[in-house]
Order: sequence, then structure tokens, then C-alpha cells
Amino acid sequence: MIEHPLETAQIERRRHTRQLVTKPCKVRDGRTARFIVGETTDVSEGGALIRLCRTRPLSVGDELHVVVTATSRVVIRERDMIRGRIRRVMQMEDNTQAVAVEFVREHVGHMPEPLAVAA
Repeated sequence: MIEHPLETAQIERRRHTRQLVTKPCKVRDGRTARFIVGETTDVSEGGALIRLCRTRPLSVGDELHVVVTATSRVVIRERDMIRGRIRRVMQMEDNTQAVAVEFVREHVGHMPEPLAVAA
């Protein structure tokens, strides 16, 4: 039996190195402009995997803004937000959702300070 290479090996399509970084974050849903509490799982210059406490699911293609919080600051500054688009959604068993976010081009190569320090 001949195995197809795509069945035995996962193709790595990432352009940026991922760092395992667990940090509290907030995501502003582009549809509702409401913030959702979350936590990063891993990040790179090109995107992040974020676990969210969410009752209404987000969808692939949704636009959002990500803010990684280094402090307990209540006021979120626009300049600290990273615009992104959801590329993958995974429903988790504990009523959370993990979303793979690709940062929009203008942010690639520019990581806000909390992520830059962690990476």
C-alpha cells in the first residue's frame, strides 16, 4: 500500500515562527464592537491562536481587533489593537472557542509591546 505524503505529514504553511505565549487578551468583535475575554496560546508576527470565553460563536472570515494586556489597565488604546481576520475556529469542550487569527498586513512585523516582550 502506497501512502500519500499529505496523509502522513502535515504541511507547515506558516510564514512566521510561533512562540508559545499564554497572556490574557481581549478581542473586539467587528460585528458587534463588543469585547470578549480570552487568552493567547501561541503568537507570531503573522497571527495568534486565542482561546475565548464565548457564548455566540465567531466564524471564519470575521474581522476583529486583538489587544494583549500586559497590565490590568481598564482603558484600551486604539494603538494597542491589532486588526485581524479569523482563519480557523475550533469548538472546545468547556464552552470556549479557539480561533486562529491572521493579523492584517499593516500589522505584520509590528508587534505591540506585550507580545514583543514575550516573543
